[in-house]
Amino acid sequence: DMIRSRREGILFKPSTKFANLSSRLVERLYVLTENGVLQYYKKSSSKSSGQIYNFKSVELSYNHSKPGFIIVDDKRSHIFFTTTFEEAQEWVNDLRDFIIRRTATEGSITDDLSFIRHEDQR
Repeated sequence: DMIRSRREGILFKPSTKFANLSSRLVERLYVLTENGVLQYYKKSSSKSSGQIYNFKSVELSYNHSKPGFIIVDDKRSHIFFTTTFEEAQEWVNDLRDFIIRRTATEGSITDDLSFIRHEDQR
């Protein structure tokens, strides 16, 4: 039973957790699955190298000359770079959609998301 992807594409990520402007960038194929997991693959492999899930927030990155975005999860911030600003915005929109849907199903809707209607699951 194959999990369908919501978005996939090549993203660039600093090679170390503590990145700076001179950090080497690593190219990976990233796949955002329909259940909100961001999986990544090395170029030569069809097996997932890892995943990011349960992200708390997603923001466009304006701190660098390259277009990109930042995902914050339980553990840390992950920065990604894209080829174009439009591509970065598309990733942000899809990732935020999962945060909104997860928040709605958990029943902890914040004031700015109160327009979303959902069934009480008690």
